[in-house]
Amino acid sequence: MESDFDKFASECTDEKLVEITSINRNRFQLAIVIAADLEISKRGIDKTKIEELKGIINRRKEEESILEPKESAIWTRLLGLSRYLSIYLVTGITLVIATITIWAINMGGMAVFYIPFTILLFLPFMITSLFSMLDISKHKNAISFGIKLSMVLLVFPSYFLPLFYEGGGVLIATICTGIAVYVLFIKKDLKARILVVNMIGSFILTLLLILILTAMIFS
Repeated sequence: MESDFDKFASECTDEKLVEITSINRNRFQLAIVIAADLEISKRGIDKTKIEELKGIINRRKEEESILEPKESAIWTRLLGLSRYLSIYLVTGITLVIATITIWAINMGGMAVFYIPFTILLFLPFMITSLFSMLDISKHKNAISFGIKLSMVLLVFPSYFLPLFYEGGGVLIATICTGIAVYVLFIKKDLKARILVVNMIGSFILTLLLILILTAMIFS
């Protein structure tokens, strides 16, 4: 009767069998190695073919080892950029809120409603930026709490927008929910979460700064 190990070996490619019986022999159970050896004999894979497959496997591993440091270096640079984005967000958000507050007070009337709207828009990104400036090795739980709080503040107010802006409000609420789901449930690494939130916040902030400067130039 065919055992589970024999069945597993029979479903492996020639390359996988060689990997099990030679290159990564110590990583597998003895029963699997024996089953793989028997399968190699059944298939009539000779020593020349085995050496050829070993060469293919080793070359692939070398290529992967070359690519990994490059990917790691890129990721390290992006994570380093996150701290600068945090500084940019804190400074820029403070400037934008102050500018809109002064403008709204001078305009009076309905313009004052732009003040709480701007604060609600940027509060989640401000919270994440401030918490991300802490030492992640010492304040991991606090930073994680800050990100979760910022996502709640991003999503919850957005659900009221459809009451005032109908289709546009639904779209914004959907986007906010998508961002929160991505940050909290798809991105597991804390540094990656900070980077994603900071990048989104920086994009929104930059867009608003451009609009404010354009309005000031042409007013």
